[in-house]
Amino acid sequence: ATDEDLRPHLLAWTRLLCTAAGLEPLPDGVVSLSPRR
Repeated sequence: ATDEDLRPHLLAWTRLLCTAAGLEPLPDGVVSLSPRR
């Protein structure tokens, strides 16, 4: 399999995991920042 074949599946999987964890989806183009230590 190539990266192009896997990309849609990986995106769907990460969205599913985030939804199951109760995380709200970020709009396209928005990046989550890690908390400062």
